Amino acid sequence: MKLVQIKLQNFRGYEKLTTVDVNDMTMFIGKNDSGKSTILEALNIFFENRSIEIDDACVWGDKACVRIGCVFRDFSSFLVLDTTNETSLESEFLLNSEGLLEIHKEYDLSGTKGRTPSIFALASHPSLEKYNDLLSLSISKLKTRARELDVNLNGVDQTKKADIRHAIWTSRNMEDLGIRIQDINLTGDLTGKDIWAQLSKQLPIYALFKSDRASTDKDSEAQDPMKVAVKEALAKKENELQDIIESVKTEVELVAGQTIDKIKEMNPDLAKHLTPRVVVKKLDSIFDISLTGDEDVPINKRGSGVRRLILLNFFRAQAEQLSMDEGNNTVIYAIEEPETSQHPHHQKMIIDSLDDLVHANNCQVLLTTHTPVLARCVNRDYLRYVNAGIVRNCDDQITKEIIQELGILADNNVKLFLGVEGRHDISFLSNLSHRLHLEDTTIPDLLVAEKLGQIICIPMGGNTLDLWVNRINELKKPQFYIMDRDDPRQPKYQKQLEQFLQEGHTAKMTSKRELENYLHPSLLKSEVGCYLGTGDPFEDVPSLFAMAKHNISESDIPWDELDDHKKRKKESKAKRFLNNEVTSQMSLELLNDIDQDKEIIGWLKEIGQFLSV
Repeated sequence: MKLVQIKLQNFRGYEKLTTVDVNDMTMFIGKNDSGKSTILEALNIFFENRSIEIDDACVWGDKACVRIGCVFRDFSSFLVLDTTNETSLESEFLLNSEGLLEIHKEYDLSGTKGRTPSIFALASHPSLEKYNDLLSLSISKLKTRARELDVNLNGVDQTKKADIRHAIWTSRNMEDLGIRIQDINLTGDLTGKDIWAQLSKQLPIYALFKSDRASTDKDSEAQDPMKVAVKEALAKKENELQDIIESVKTEVELVAGQTIDKIKEMNPDLAKHLTPRVVVKKLDSIFDISLTGDEDVPINKRGSGVRRLILLNFFRAQAEQLSMDEGNNTVIYAIEEPETSQHPHHQKMIIDSLDDLVHANNCQVLLTTHTPVLARCVNRDYLRYVNAGIVRNCDDQITKEIIQELGILADNNVKLFLGVEGRHDISFLSNLSHRLHLEDTTIPDLLVAEKLGQIICIPMGGNTLDLWVNRINELKKPQFYIMDRDDPRQPKYQKQLEQFLQEGHTAKMTSKRELENYLHPSLLKSEVGCYLGTGDPFEDVPSLFAMAKHNISESDIPWDELDDHKKRKKESKAKRFLNNEVTSQMSLELLNDIDQDKEIIGWLKEIGQFLSV
């Protein structure tokens, strides 16, 4: 189950209903006190059932109707209700107008009580009288309603409420049912509670890491990541653990019952007031994990930067583990200001590691920042601009506002701005130059140059290059741009290339489709046994490589039968692998063979001239 939207109303600074779009990675950027952390804390209340405070109600809004809503995709539509009866969210009219699952928690904060939420599914549901309340009716009342409406239940399993409801609804034309968006209560009756009990098992695991934690002996900044690992491990063993729990409960209840029987022999009045009751506490509470350094010094007694680095490497470990696991609950990592207490080099490492997470299975990352350095490290589609409680997706105009408000800090050590289309292009150039530098020292090592702060690589995306360039121009530093050709007949960024050249910048365009087309086919074949490509300079290398990887996996589903989302996920993983692992194996001999015009080496040496000034 993946989160695709957040909806807030009357919660802190969000009075009006505010809808926030969410990607696998989403970065909320804006000034202090603009409402970024509020979004993450609202999700913490929603997913973790954290207590909500009276002061969480918006001072200008309706305190009796404070709402936190989440919209999901990739959920399991099938539910098991009425003991063995399988039904679906669609047949119960529990999806919204876009076919997504939308759950709202509503709090009444108008008094001193009422902090326990009412839970609703915002769904396209029948509004026609006598057809709009079927989820709240018992079997006997459903049968009575069917008779009132003259619905024939012959052939319907009348021991299952879902079957009776379906028979009643399908007895009318869909247009007659008055389908409209409305709140369907999931806490007010038994069926609603059963539905919520099933849905809540699918909810993502949510982990919020705040930037202002106090350093105590049990600093949650060091503890929480491991606790999330415990939760995930327990979730994998849920069925086995449930069997154990039920077995233990049965044994304990048997002993308790026998004890009451013995008491009854001695004191019948006392026995009448005794009832066996077994309470199962949260299993994750029995684990206490600690990390200690040299001489048993707790990690949380080290510097704040060290503690944050522990988080970083926890994320990296999770990325590797999640990439191997499938079918588990989504994990949402919400991190406030990941740049806190970190050296600029570590800031980039953190973003890279978080990006690794979003490309692993079942994972999403939500970030807050007011640092433009981090904003320029991510895809523009990931950015959400937060200003005075208003959240906007990033387009050309919003990008311009972000740049104008937060700026780009100059650094006297910077010798060159290197603009490329995406993070993978940076990985390609950095890893390739590092490998080639070992054979030819006249080729600059961009990995080292970036660590020294001599070069700033910006994955800007072709459609926002000019916006960044206008701002970078003020810093009076050389600019070097590399763009993919994509289409051999009509290059996508030809106009921008010409514009950059006219402005006196250095700009290049690949003669092949994209940088992955400069990887030698022999390396691709060695990874997958039999590469599917032909070596055509405009074939889609990442897609072909992903297909080849899939074909040698243990999956029973053919590539052509995968849905588009899964294909894109695999292609994204392939792109990462190609630009990191495979590119690091490229030698001068292999590059000269695949790039006989020496485009790449020429560009790298030209970059080296800027760095040597």
